[in-house]
Amino acid sequence: MTKICPACGAEAFDGDLECSFCGSKIIPVSLSFQQREDVSQLIQDLNQLMIKEKKRLLRQTDLVSIAVWFFGIVLILIAGMLLDSNNIHLGLLTFSAMVLLIWRSYRRKCLVNGLIRFFRKETEPQIREITDRLMLPCWQFDQMAARELKEDDLLRKFMFFRSLPRK
Repeated sequence: MTKICPACGAEAFDGDLECSFCGSKIIPVSLSFQQREDVSQLIQDLNQLMIKEKKRLLRQTDLVSIAVWFFGIVLILIAGMLLDSNNIHLGLLTFSAMVLLIWRSYRRKCLVNGLIRFFRKETEPQIREITDRLMLPCWQFDQMAARELKEDDLLRKFMFFRSLPRK
C-alpha cells in the first residue's frame, strides 16, 4: 500500500513518515490550540505587511512618475519659449500621453518586482522560522494559510513563489 506526499505528489510507502523524494513530512503535525493561534496570527500579520508594502511601492512609483512628468513639462515649456514655438500644446499633450502609457507598465513592473523581493526577504524567513520551530511541513502551513486567507488576499497570491527557482 502506498500514500501520496502532500508536498510533491510522489508515492510513499505506508510506514514512511517522510517523503523519500522531497524530504517533507507526510503526516501532518498536530498543533496545540495556542500554536494554531500563533500561526493564524502570523499569517494575518504577514498579509498586513504585504498590503503596507504594496501601498508604499505604489506611492513611490507614482511620485517618481509625477516628478518625471513635471520635469518633462518644464523642459518642453522652456524649449517652447526659447524656440518661439507655437506648437507647444501638441508637444505637451504628446509628452503627457507618453508618460501616462509608460507609467502604467512601470508601475506594474515595480510593484510585482518589489513585492516578490519583499516576500522573499521579509515574509519567507518568518514563515521558515515558525515552520522550523513547530516542525511544521510547508504544505501544512500552506493549507492553514489557504484556510485563513481570502482568495484575493495578497499573501495568498504570493505563496507560490517559494517553489520558484531564485535568480
